[in-house]
Order: sequence, then C-alpha cells, then structure tokens
Amino acid sequence: MIKISYLIPVYNSIKYLEDCYKSLLAQTYRDFSIIFIDDGSTDGSLSFLEQLRDFDSRITLIKTPHKGIVNALNKGIE
Repeated sequence: MIKISYLIPVYNSIKYLEDCYKSLLAQTYRDFSIIFIDDGSTDGSLSFLEQLRDFDSRITLIKTPHKGIVNALNKGIE
C-alpha cells in the first residue's frame, strides 16, 4: 500500500523536471507515488512527463488546461 504521494504541479518547467525527478528517486523511503499535474504547459514539459510516466509505473500524469497552481493541486488531490 502506498503511503506517500507527491503532488507536483507543472507549468512550463522543463528545465527543472529532471532534477525534480532525480530528487524524488534519491529519497530513502521507496513506497511512494508521484502525481504530476501538467497545467497546460507549452514548453515540452508534457512530453517529458509522458516519457517519465512510460518509464516509471509510480507516476500518474494529469493534464489540465492552464488555470493556475491551486486548480492543478485540487485536480491532483481529486
């Protein structure tokens, strides 16, 4: 049973996503899921996240139109 889920809102953050993912992998606790919420990115973030999702089964990807961080986090919590 997964005990920790990381909710990560993303909007045009391609230059930070690889470091973000590596940081999550460096955690000592391994029983976690990662929920990326793409908030309508236009810089290639979504494509990168789709590749990560295909590589790592712990990743869930939610796509939303750009409505801001609060909306993205609420979608992730749903």
